Order: sequence, then structure tokens, then C-alpha cells
Amino acid sequence: MTQAISSQLDSLASLLDHPGWQLFREYVDREWGAGGERFESRLNQIADSDADDAKVLQHLRQIAVARREIRRLLRWPMEEVTRLRAAHTSEAQNTPRPALAEGLTPHSRRGRL
Repeated sequence: MTQAISSQLDSLASLLDHPGWQLFREYVDREWGAGGERFESRLNQIADSDADDAKVLQHLRQIAVARREIRRLLRWPMEEVTRLRAAHTSEAQNTPRPALAEGLTPHSRRGRL
């Protein structure tokens, strides 16, 4: 694993395990998760407004897009850890094995090759 990938993995793992990240996630869920205060408040304001349907639909779309992007940002660290680990695994599989010392030959379970 390259030093850069290792450093990024360590940093992201530390972030995900940090109590501050957990508090932040809980706050975002309270505000923008299903039934979240800010999310529900905005939906109720729009539902109770006297605006025409086109304007209400536009507002609902804006809220949906904002919520989707917020949720995507929260998923990014874990997705990046998964991507970096996969890159490491791929890198490890593509690394050639060192040659055997002179005079040694590989053996199979059935005997010498």
C-alpha cells in the first residue's frame, strides 16, 4: 500500500471513529434525517403555504436535492475507506511475487512441478 493511501485510510478511519464525528452525524440526522426537525419544518411550511402548485413543487425539489446532498456528504468518508481498501487489495493482487532462490522449485500438493 502506498504511503498516501495508507495515510488517507488512517485519517478517514480516525474520523469515523472520533466521538465528534458521531455527534455531528447525530445532529445532521436530527435536522435532516427522516422526521428531522428542519426537514419536517420546511415541508410543513410549504404544505401550509398559499403558494401556487408550481412554486410548492419547486420548493419541494430544492429541499429534496439539499437533503440528498447532505446525506451524500455523510456517506463519503465510509465510501472512500471502501474505495481505498479495494485499491489496496487490487494493488496487492497485481504485485508480482518475488522469485524463488536459485535451486528452489515450487511444489504442488501432488509433488514437484
